[in-house]
Amino acid sequence: MINYNEISYLIYLPITLFVTVWVGRELYQNGRPLMETAFKKYGFESWVSPINSSLLIGYYLLNIGNLLIFINSWEKTESAEQMIKAIIENVGIIITLLGVIHFCNLSILILMNFKSNKNNNLTL
Repeated sequence: MINYNEISYLIYLPITLFVTVWVGRELYQNGRPLMETAFKKYGFESWVSPINSSLLIGYYLLNIGNLLIFINSWEKTESAEQMIKAIIENVGIIITLLGVIHFCNLSILILMNFKSNKNNNLTL
């Protein structure tokens, strides 16, 4: 008998790990200029690298933990249709979570930048 759960895990894990690592790298590299601008206005330029690295590590830990929790909470799949549905649902949850985390971090940086600007003009 085919174990659809094991097949699901073998499909789900590489997809979500790839997306998590790719998004993490993009955020790490492309978020740095915004962090530098925001932190410079407060005189904390030297904090950019350590905080950016810490955010990346926290991001990876949070998402890998979620991947493992989602796998553990899957119900038994007994058909290819259930397997595909479970994979799509769980990949969708992870991608949504990544978007929410990104939005929160970006919002904080924009607010830092906006609050430090005396004219209340958003500058990047």
